[in-house]
Amino acid sequence: GRIFNISNGGNALKFFDYNASSERMRIDAAGIVTKPYQPIISVSRNNSSLSFTINQDVFASTSMLNWVVQGISHNTSNGRFTVPVAGKYYVHFQSMKNNGSKAYFRVYKNGGDTLGLRIYDDTTNISGWCPYGLGGVFSLAANDYLNVVCGVGATNNAHGMNHMNFTIHLIG
Repeated sequence: GRIFNISNGGNALKFFDYNASSERMRIDAAGIVTKPYQPIISVSRNNSSLSFTINQDVFASTSMLNWVVQGISHNTSNGRFTVPVAGKYYVHFQSMKNNGSKAYFRVYKNGGDTLGLRIYDDTTNISGWCPYGLGGVFSLAANDYLNVVCGVGATNNAHGMNHMNFTIHLIG
């Protein structure tokens, strides 16, 4: 059976769903590919100064700023971000810490530290807020989940709102 419709209009090759009601992919004349339903999530905590304790999940909260949420689910009770399909995903976390406090965060895959994605910053000779971040590309299977967990808690070890971001994006 037919699973999609193809149209060559406006100098672009366009792929639509079966009913031709939604464009699923486009390749324009310059070769640029756009996929408007590509799984992505980009969020922050809707709080300013945050203090996390050891093993506390950063995103187990209903106080969220959801910048972009499409295809990747977020469970606010346990902080899990679940991916819908297998593929290569870009994963990124960044925030800020205050006045030389410790910041130690890990991104866990399926409850374990198998990604090896972590940031540790215990610089003590700073005054004010100091940014930190981590990121990489990882192979994930359908229904794998990621969490951001605090490794070593300290006062003012993160800042939410516009100063924090956690992004997961399917890239291939």
